[in-house]
Amino acid sequence: MAEALASLMGRRVLVTGAAGLVGSNLVARLVEDRAEVTVLVRDLDGGSPLAPLVTGGRVRTVSGTLLDYADVERALVESEAEFCFHLGAQTLVPVASKVPLATFEANVMGTAHVMEAVRRHASFGTRVLVASSDKAYGSAGERAYVEDLPLLGTQPYDASKAAAEAVIRSYSQVYGVPVVTLRCANTYGPGDLNWSRLIPGALRAALRGETLEVRSDGTPRRDYIHVDDVVTAYLLTAARFDELALAGEAFNAGTGLATSVLELLGAIDVACRTAAVETLQTRVLGTARHEIPFQVLDASKMRARLGWSPTITLADGLTRTLPWYREVVARG
Repeated sequence: MAEALASLMGRRVLVTGAAGLVGSNLVARLVEDRAEVTVLVRDLDGGSPLAPLVTGGRVRTVSGTLLDYADVERALVESEAEFCFHLGAQTLVPVASKVPLATFEANVMGTAHVMEAVRRHASFGTRVLVASSDKAYGSAGERAYVEDLPLLGTQPYDASKAAAEAVIRSYSQVYGVPVVTLRCANTYGPGDLNWSRLIPGALRAALRGETLEVRSDGTPRRDYIHVDDVVTAYLLTAARFDELALAGEAFNAGTGLATSVLELLGAIDVACRTAAVETLQTRVLGTARHEIPFQVLDASKMRARLGWSPTITLADGLTRTLPWYREVVARG
């Protein structure tokens, strides 16, 4: 039912962060659905699923960066977007810890630039869907996070997402910019080329016969959701934006299931061995600092309001994901 309601056929759409995991999969689904898609892209890795869509002329490309307001405004004006999926961000937690200023610039000011462009060109009627994160909540103990919890993220990446949401609330409440925020769990699937992330790094290590170094002690528990379920959440939210009067809302998108790092590595190993890949070898370093021990999202609100719920189990998701990484590793 959700899939049938999630069509944006023929609608004008702008996507930031289109070369990333969620962005590239979202754009592919939009193109398949025959939406009119414009992407704001600074650098495009040839290995990204977005690359063939760009080279094949399936999307309109605006070259630029979220850090330059003029680039963002040009992308919005050229696209005359009915919907803007703002997914662009500095998304790597370790990088954020090393370069906090650059992370705040990308995640907070980048969001402000998108919101300001939409405010200034209100005649387009652009609805904005912004990618936040479960990390914006910070630590809330051993309970699933619900949307009315305070956003208490303190580590640079977490704080950048919480601060971006403050910007969003300001533009929504003061200027009436129609915006919805999605706080997604740890997303995985084909298209993620950030090898420092656990699932891509583990799959590549197994495919290469290498040993994966695990930064944590293996005990942190997280909520892992397949990118196809996340894309459906975004599309369904956009498709029902006006019908359900969603402007100003925030929604969690997660499975509600807690999986420890060691449990996840075990599931990856099972998926690899089932596919006749080498057994995953790991070395647990336990050197990671400031790890939140438990982060799981309660998606009851999205289920009740939108009829959305995840459909892909972790085991099935890993099985679907492995062939893409096998091709990437084979290409070198």
